[in-house]
This record gives sequence, C-alpha cells and structure tokens, in this order.
Amino acid sequence: MASSAVTTVVKSHPPSSPFAELLRRSRFATFDPSIRQTYNTPPEAARRGEWGLKRRLAITRRNSFIAVPAPFDSRAYYVDWSNAENEVRFIRRFEELEVSPQCKPSTPWHATLGSKNSSNWLVDSEFSLPEEGPEVEEINGSVAELAEKKEWEKEKLQNQSTSIGLDGLGLKGPGNYGARREVLGQKLHLTPNIHAMSPKAFEKYLRKLRELRPEFKEYVKSSWEHEQKIRAEREQQQQSSTSGLYAKADTPSEAPDLVTSAQRREREYHRRFLEHHTASQLSDHNSTAIEQRPHQTGGLAYARLSSLHSHLYAQPQPGIVLQAGSTRQRDNAHNCIASFAGMTPTIEKSHWGGKRPLLNPGNAEGISRGRLTESLAYMKMKPGSVIVERPPKTVGPPGSSMGLESAHISSQAMVVANRDGDFSLENPYRAGTPMYSGLAPALSKAQLPAYQMKASRERYNKVQEKSASKLHGNNNNNPAFRKQILDNLANMLQK
Repeated sequence: MASSAVTTVVKSHPPSSPFAELLRRSRFATFDPSIRQTYNTPPEAARRGEWGLKRRLAITRRNSFIAVPAPFDSRAYYVDWSNAENEVRFIRRFEELEVSPQCKPSTPWHATLGSKNSSNWLVDSEFSLPEEGPEVEEINGSVAELAEKKEWEKEKLQNQSTSIGLDGLGLKGPGNYGARREVLGQKLHLTPNIHAMSPKAFEKYLRKLRELRPEFKEYVKSSWEHEQKIRAEREQQQQSSTSGLYAKADTPSEAPDLVTSAQRREREYHRRFLEHHTASQLSDHNSTAIEQRPHQTGGLAYARLSSLHSHLYAQPQPGIVLQAGSTRQRDNAHNCIASFAGMTPTIEKSHWGGKRPLLNPGNAEGISRGRLTESLAYMKMKPGSVIVERPPKTVGPPGSSMGLESAHISSQAMVVANRDGDFSLENPYRAGTPMYSGLAPALSKAQLPAYQMKASRERYNKVQEKSASKLHGNNNNNPAFRKQILDNLANMLQK
C-alpha cells in the first residue's frame, strides 16, 4: 500500500519554442495598451535597429527611447512607434535638480488624491523610520508584536507578584504602577473618493450603496444603542460623584428612524458607516478590494528631500534668461522668465545675478548674438518652489495619453554667479569645508570706515618705524628730528 503511494510533483514544462521563451522574459510580456510606457534597447542592438519587435525600426541612435501604441504591429507591414526621449530626459534632468515637488491645493489633481494621499507621504524602504509614515509595516510585524505581548505579560506578572502596597500610587491598582498601556488598534477613516470617479464608476458606486441600505439601518441601530450605553454609564458616574443630586435625563426607549437621525448633523451616521464599510473591505484577507494610493506628484520624484538638502547638495546647471515678465501681470516688472531643465521657471529680480534677459518684447531690437553671453547663467531651483498643478496624462485609452504636453509645473529659479558657490550669500561655500571656515566675515557699511581708519593707522606706524630706522636714532624730543621724520614720511607717501 505504501509502495503504491506516489507523490505527484508539478513540473515546469520547457517553452515550446525559443520565441515563447524570449516573450516570457521580455518586457513586452507586461505590455498594457492603456499605459504609455517607454522602451530602450542596448547600444549594440540599437545600432542595427533591433528593438525586440517583429520588424526593425529606422531609429539607430544610442540612448534613444520609444513608445509603442496598441496594436503596434500594423497590417500594412510596419511598426507604429513614437519618440519618447523628451519624457525620459526630462525625468533625468529633474532628478539632477535635487528638489522635492509639491502638489498644488484646490486643483482637480489634489481632489483626485484625496485627503489621506495628499497629506501623508508613503514610505516603503528598509532604511526609513517608523514615524516617517503611518503605513510603514515591518516584514515580521506579527512575530514582533507577539514577542512584545509576551514580554508585556511577563512584566505584568512580575509587577503583580510584588508584596509592596501601591494603592495610592495611581489608579491601576496594586502591582501595576508603571505598567504599559494597551496597544490601541489603528482605525482607517477612509471613504471612496468620488472626485476621482468617472461618471460610469460613480453610477456603479451608487448602485452598491442602494444594496447596503439594510446594513446601514442595522449600523444606525447598533450605534444608537452604543451611544445610549455610554451615556447611561456617564450619568451613573455623575450621580455617584454628586451624591444623587444629579437629575437623570430621559432617554428614548427606541432607536430613531433614518429621517430623524438624518436631522442630527453632528452624528453623521452615513459618513461613519462608509468609513466602517471601507475599512472592513480593506482589512478582509479574502477581499479583492485594494486601497488606491496614487502618487502625490504623479511619479515625478520618489525621494523626499528637505530644503536644507536642496540648498547644500543641488549643483548649479546651465540655463538662459529669456525675457522680462511673468505669467502673472502684477509681477511683470519684478520677474523674468528663464529656460532651465526643460521648464520655464520665473526668476525674481533679487535673484537675477546681474544677467540681462535675451529678449525685450517692449522694443524692436530682437535677439542680439553679442548679448547671448550676458543671458547664459548657472541656475538652481528655489527649494519648495516646484509645484505640480497638473500631472501628465499617461493612463487612458490608446491615443488619449499626451505625455508631457498635458503637464503643468510652476517653479522659481535662482541665478548662481559661480558654480562653486552662490556669492549672493554671506558665505557661499558648503558648510564644513575649509573655504566655509576660512572665509572672513563680511563688513557692513557702518563698520567699513572704522576698518579703513585702523588700516591707515597701521600703515602710518609702519612708515614711521621705517623712517626712524633710516635716521639711526630715536630722539623723539628733538624738534629737528621730528621735522626730518615728517619730511621723510611725505616723500615716502608721495612715492
């Protein structure tokens, strides 16, 4: 009987052909026509125009990127593709700026994110701290929680076994002085974001809400009973503290109907029910519902950089001051527009750095080649000024994704006079370097005359000592000696 038992082993069958194996390992196995993806190829294959498609492409340049729609293989025996170098190089240029973009409030994208995604920063890294995000979970969180619970029970048993009376040292009873509090469960106050729904998805959501009407009635009844229980306990405590002088309020014997409860706006049973229902769906292991967490800036930057990091480590990059003016009419006289890192940031007048705009729309002079060097400058992004007002549309039906053409990003830049430091500051060098520590402090206008007077006195004393050494004497009381010293001083100062 034992010999007849055979363990069945599931074997992975080899691919039927080399093409099937290549397709399984290829990036096109994850091709989604609704997402605009970019593809590249090794330099050796790009030189021959091989991109892993059925036919060769005419683009043979190294470090090139393409995007293919669906279907990318046409019946006319050609491959439909578009150039995607602008999108890739824009992301690379933005990473070199070392700044953190922000989402602009009161915009359609901010409403799509929701209150939780727009306020919290999701951190998922092995090197992040637990307080950097409430959604961070340890890999062995259940094991660590079980070990902490056992340690807490052990300490509780040790505290209860003490023979010292601790009745007056707290409200937890004898043996529990200094005990840990119970771990509070985290509640998810989430509701579906109706601002991010399409009209078709919103109608589907309304049909689901109509199906939840019996559960909502049961939730209102249970919530009302729980509130009445808490109210009775509170009144009982107040009666015991006031020695029976407190008059107990009359409470209704039955739960109010939905019409009556809807008039009491402070309860908000509907909002609490939606939060409870959403949390139960997301916490259920058998549920297929996944919490939507769109990125705050649409995937523009995944690093959370501080303003201090941007100030110390951001390297100046070349840019050009285009023209005076701004997108806002009231700032036209004080700002100018620049071309920097694939964007058109504004530069305040205090941060021009002595550069002249390349074009003046107010006259007919136009662009002069001789003044081109006066408009070129090294620039840095102002920390905290990069704001994403509208991210690019990359997900949608084929042909509707526009890439960078649909994005709108506002920013401010600063002209840096030297690549080694911003000399508009008192100490332009990086903190901690020898140049930073050895730079003399700058003098104000009030301190400059005193400094010049001190320098002139030191120079006068040196000249006087030099003239005295030439006369080979130090008889300062002799009038003839003084006259000769003054004559020598006048001759030396004239030289």
